[in-house]
Amino acid sequence: MNNAIYWQPVEDALPEKLRSEPFRAILEYTQPVKRGEQVSVRTGTNTLHIDAGGEARASARWFALTSNHSDQG
Repeated sequence: MNNAIYWQPVEDALPEKLRSEPFRAILEYTQPVKRGEQVSVRTGTNTLHIDAGGEARASARWFALTSNHSDQG
């Protein structure tokens, strides 16, 4: 899989309310998903985890940008 494919479940999980304001999403990729592996996606309030073969492969988190968050991360 191409690394860009990991963004699709993140985009699907983003709350519509968050999309109407500036926000930051961070995706941390740890290792590739191999062809044929069973993939599972777990979501939390502002997190998402992609697992395959019983191991974490990527995780994401997101938050609204406010005056308390700089755009530098």
